[in-house]
Formats: sequence, structure tokens, C-alpha cells
Amino acid sequence: MPHDEVTRQITLDSLNILDMPPMEQLDRVTRLAAGYFKVTTALVSLIDENRQWFLSRFGLDATETPRNISFCGHAILQNDTFIVPDTKKDERFADNPLVTGIPFIRSYAGQPVYSKQGYALGTLCLIDENPHSFSINEINALKDFASMVEQYLQSLEVLIHSEQVQKNLNESEQLFEQTFTQSAVGMALVSLDGTWLRVNPFLCHLLGYSESELLQKTFQDITHPDDLGEDLNNVDKLLHGVINNYTMEKRYICADQSYLWISLTVALNKTIDGQPHHFITVIKDINEQKIAEQALLMLQQELEQRVYQRTKELELAVKQLNQEIEQRIAVQGRLNAQKERFRLTLENTSDAFVEINDTGKIIGWNPSAERIFGWSHDEAMNQSLDTLLIPAAMRDQHKKGFIRYQASGQSKMMGQRLQLTAQKKDGTEFPVEMTLNENTVDGKRFVTAFLHDISERVRFEKELLESRLRLQTIADNMPALICHVDRDLNFIFANKTYESWFGLSSEQLKKMKLSDIITQDKFDRAKIHLENALQGISVTYERKLVTAKKEIYLQVTLIPAQGGANGIYILAMDISELKALQAMHEYNASHDVLTKLPNRRAFTFLLDNAINTASQKDKGLALLFLDLDNFKTFNDTYGHEFGDRVLTCFADVIKGTIRETDIVARLAGDEFTVILTELNHPDEGVHQICDKLLTALKEVQMIEQTPVTLSASIGAAICYAGDKTSIDVLMSKADAAMYRAKEAGKGIYSIN
Repeated sequence: MPHDEVTRQITLDSLNILDMPPMEQLDRVTRLAAGYFKVTTALVSLIDENRQWFLSRFGLDATETPRNISFCGHAILQNDTFIVPDTKKDERFADNPLVTGIPFIRSYAGQPVYSKQGYALGTLCLIDENPHSFSINEINALKDFASMVEQYLQSLEVLIHSEQVQKNLNESEQLFEQTFTQSAVGMALVSLDGTWLRVNPFLCHLLGYSESELLQKTFQDITHPDDLGEDLNNVDKLLHGVINNYTMEKRYICADQSYLWISLTVALNKTIDGQPHHFITVIKDINEQKIAEQALLMLQQELEQRVYQRTKELELAVKQLNQEIEQRIAVQGRLNAQKERFRLTLENTSDAFVEINDTGKIIGWNPSAERIFGWSHDEAMNQSLDTLLIPAAMRDQHKKGFIRYQASGQSKMMGQRLQLTAQKKDGTEFPVEMTLNENTVDGKRFVTAFLHDISERVRFEKELLESRLRLQTIADNMPALICHVDRDLNFIFANKTYESWFGLSSEQLKKMKLSDIITQDKFDRAKIHLENALQGISVTYERKLVTAKKEIYLQVTLIPAQGGANGIYILAMDISELKALQAMHEYNASHDVLTKLPNRRAFTFLLDNAINTASQKDKGLALLFLDLDNFKTFNDTYGHEFGDRVLTCFADVIKGTIRETDIVARLAGDEFTVILTELNHPDEGVHQICDKLLTALKEVQMIEQTPVTLSASIGAAICYAGDKTSIDVLMSKADAAMYRAKEAGKGIYSIN
């Protein structure tokens, strides 16, 4: 069998020519070949799984013979013409049934014919009842005849591939069009100069413009002036390849001149040759969220005005505030997670999509519907919608409404966004937001529904309401470290915590300015925030501060008092432990615990940066995969603890051998990688590093009084200056080279 038998067979089957009637184009070739070479039989033979089938035959009645006795099965294994001048003198074929019996083959010549990908599909072969030696001219002529057969088969292959590509393209365009027009968020295509090229119905509904009105504008025309600078800066980064996409919150100017807060996600679409062509934008309405945030801020200001009167109960109040802040952070975290899920949902069409026919039976059910409702595709198909999704208490009402729709063909719900209760497979009821649309195909009506699980949103709204009630309850115990300064930044009051931080009493602070208690450089950095607060803008930022006792990290919130006219309320909270924990988590997430080297996650990030840097500097780059030979023997013989010491020693040898500009990482187990950067002469540099590594490993003879012999199999992949590559390509090449080195005897290196 050929080494590529599976893909060769798949390619042959894709041509759909096995067991087809004779083809005149090929019959002419076999007739001409038989006459030209003066042989009894000429065949176009295709090698199927268990047979050879004759697509064209001259001089033979049989349409196929078993593959295991075929001559052509041998021919397709050759790189050139396969010739058997006298079968009775060839021990491979002397007792072959096709030689000893009909058709009594005495001589054979077969030229393989190949697909576009280079798979041997079969042969053009010549058979005669007499011995026949083929001259060089005859062999070349046979190749010419075979070339005509090969061209014909390859033309079929190209035609089939083109038809499949066009089918896939049509299906992709249809799916995009349905998602674009029926999406429950705003979507648009925007030209590089900001002109709206295409907008979906939901965006028009959201902003109050007609489609024609929007298409006559640019996104700059309807962006709030205060938000335009940040938006244009992100666009510039996108066009220059600094970022791949961006998400920001901004305000649009609606048709009625009102402002609407939205979350905007933008990606750049490029042409085949990599040139920017247009932007793809996704717009989500977050206006209600912003209103809720403003209401929460106003409530917070009201509560803060009462803090001074409750300082005697501060210890209890601080505890209650910390609990409330943790809850609010958790709620905000869930809200941010929900926003991220919504963005990913849009990108992957993750809303449940359900389609029913005019009898109420389900005929469409996407993977998200499986995930949301718990019913698999096979379970849901041809089932009644009310049985699967409608809670029992609502089914009668649903059935009556659907009967009215069947009778009249109309429903007020079509095109509307509705909130209702749905039911999962396990009986759990949960809220969904649904958009219905009707389509007619070939005179038959179909109803499509996009359903979005809004359990998180409903729960958040409930928690937000409960949070307001809790804040109202603890109004007299507001837990915060607060001071109030006037417009000239003179202290009006400060709570007792300032005395422990700065060693200054409240009475002393009343005679001082804010700039008197912090260093000049810190005051200069805070000045812009103070000016914004005095202009009525609330500000939150983080600063490191040295107090009378220690150095701490602060989260500082500046809240304008009566819009800044009465100075500023300042809230400062110690977040030192949070910062330390965050730094520890960031390090642990990116480093291997045993060797302290970057782990696989960090390695992927570092390799991507190295590829980009090499491209920008026009330098060579190489990736080494190192596999410690016989590591399992160390573990089995001395135990896993000693195995860990071997890995640590291995890592130390690598770090001590490579250059300062190179990067070493541990992927898993005994697999390590080295990124070689800044290579002016990649081939020479890779050889030198690999030789040094293997030599350094041989020099290790003892680990903790235990004799050892260390070696490694190294695979290297090189990207020369000016070449284009990717993480996957480099890793695949280095991995393949490493396995070649290991198969070649270990303790060596191989370069791909």
C-alpha cells in the first residue's frame, strides 16, 4: 500500500467516476496507445480499495480485477514507469493468475497518473501476450499518453473543487445575512473614512434613524464630541496594526438629538493581500446601565454627607461597608462577565435559534439551543414547541395564540422584543428575551425565534435593587475614610483614620492644605484629578503612599461636592493586600512552579512577541524543542522527587548556556523550549547553540551525589529574516524536528 493510501483513496472517491460508463475522451487515448505501441490491450486503471477498475479499456472485456493480483497496484508505488518485459521470467508475477490465465499477460508497462495534490490515482498501462522490451522513446511516448489521461482527471478534480467552494461560499453568505438582519444588537460595516456602508435594522431602531439617513452620515457625525478623540485614536491603532480590535463605551447622538450610551466593539476587515478594507462594528445598548450607575453615585453622595455624624460607630460601619463593597465588586464583576459573554455570543451566534413550521413543529435547533434548553438536536426536531419550551401553566395560552396565528397569518409579536418565561429539559423555568420573525419559502410559512437567556440580567437588577435598600439601611454607619476640602484644597474635616495614616489630628488638618501632607511629586500627579473633580467630574485612581507607619497602595475616589462648587469629598481605601495578591497570581499564572521558568501560557505570549519583533527588525528567529532523553528512567529508578531535581538541573543548564537575549520556557513534563532572537546568521547560530547545549549536558555527571548521564533530543525550526511565520507553524516544525532527532538515536539535534 502507498504511505498516503487513506488520502489517496479519499481523493479518488471525490471524483465520482468509479463504475461510471466509458468516457470517449479516454477511449480515444487507449485506442491510440494500443495502436501506437502495437500491443493487444491498453487500459486506464484506477486503483480502488480492493480492486483495480478500468475507466477505459481497449482489448479487454473485464471491467475490473482484484487489487491484490494487479500489476497497476505495483505501478502506483513507483516514481517512474513500471515495466515488466517478460512476466514469466519475473518471480513477482510468474505465478500470477493474470499471467497463467486470461488475459495471459506476458509483458506490462504502466505509467502512474496523479491528482492535483500528487496522489497516484491509477495508471495508463499497456499489456501484451508477447514479451516486450520498451525503448526510451517508447517510455517517453507512454508518459505523453499518460499525461493526457492525467490532465483529464485533474480537470475533473478542479471542477468538483470549484463547485464545492462555491456551495460553501453561498452557505456562508446566507448565514451571515440572516445573523446580520436578525441580530438583537446593532451591527454595521463602516468604510475607512467613517462612512456607514451597511447597517442592520436593530441599529436603526436603536438610534431612531432610517437606514437611508444613517448611510448618508459618518460615525463621526453621530459621536458625542467628548468621546470622538478616544474613538479616532483606537481607529488609528487598528489601521496601523497596533491592536487587532477594540471595545469602548461612548455616546451616540440619536435622531431626536438625545444621547445614547453604547458599548462599541470594532474589528478591521482586510483584503486578501492584507490591505485594510472596512470596519466591522457591534453596538450594544448600555444606556440603562449608565443611568443605574449615575443613580447609584447620587445615592452614594447622599450617604457620604451623613458619614461625619457617625464616626463614633466607625468600626462597625467599616465592617458593613467592606461587605457591601465586596458585594458590589462581585455584582460589577458579574456584569462585566455578562458583557463579555454577550460579545462572544454575538461573534459565535450563541443565542438560541429555533425555527418552527406552520404546524408548530420544530425544524431548526442550533447548538446554543442545545446548551440553553438541555434538549439535543435529535431530541428537539419535529417536537411541538409548547411541549419543549413553554411552562405547563402557559401552554394553553400559547396554543390559543398559535391557533389564531394559523388562522389569520398575523401576530402582533412578530418583529418585537419580548420578555417571557421558558422551560428547560429538567423543568427549570427561567426568563428569556425573544425576537420573532416570519419567513415564507415556496409558499410555506416558517417562524424563526432568537432567544437570549436573561437570567443574569434579571438577577443583577434584583441585586441592584437590594443593594440600594441595604445602603439605605446603613446610611447612618457609612464605612469610609473621608475628608472634605474646599476649592482651595484646605481641609474642612477629616476622620480619625487620617490621624493613624499621617500622624495629624483632625484639628491640625483643619489648618493645613492637601499639599501639606503629601510630597510635591505625588501632589503634582494628583493635580489633574483634583482639577477634574472641581469641575464636577467624579474621579477614581490608585496611588502609592508613604504614611507615618508604612508604605501602602491607595484607591482614591474624588467626588465633587455640589458639582465642585463646595470643594471635594475624598475617599481613600487601603488596597495593598489586593495589589500583592494580584501580583502573586500574575506571576504564578505565567511561571512553572518547579523551575521558575515561563510556562506554556507565557511561552505562547513571548513567542508571538518574538515573531513580531523579528519581523519589525528584519532579523532571523529560531525555536528549539528540547526533550530530556530517558527521563522516565530517572523517575522509575530514583523516584519523582529526584526526577524533579533532574528537571531543575536541566533547566539550569539551558539557562546557563543560551544568550541573554534568548528565552527558555518549560511546556510540560520533560519538554522545554528556547526562543533564539536577534539572529543575523540563523543557521550558524542554531548549530552553535545546539552544540553548546549538548556539550553542557554531557558535562553533568552528578546530581546530589547520584551519578547521572544527561542528554537531550533537540528539534530546531528557523525563520529567516523577511520570512512570514506564525506560532503554530514554528511549533509544528520544531516538534517534528525534535521527533526526528529522537528517532535518529537521541542526544542529537535536527533542524527543520
